[in-house]
Amino acid sequence: MVPCVQGIDPPATMATNAKNRFHLPLEPSDTETQTVGCRHTNATNCGKNSMEGVCAFARPDRMCLLPPMSWPKQFERLRTESELETTGKQVG
Repeated sequence: MVPCVQGIDPPATMATNAKNRFHLPLEPSDTETQTVGCRHTNATNCGKNSMEGVCAFARPDRMCLLPPMSWPKQFERLRTESELETTGKQVG
């Protein structure tokens, strides 16, 4: 079993949490290349799952340094939604 960093969900629960996190609003530290916490929709199948220094579940700062390949597109989508909410403008 992979040791967990204090305050981070254990690997057994990460698949459920990550699936829900992919569509959550952006965190201030989220970028196109790294995320706060795991944003994989199926974290148990991630090749970097629990990899020390890379995986959010194995890092004290909870940063995922290799988010899913779909993340840059989702990041832009979430950033656009956030900007629309901030400005109050509607699309269409």
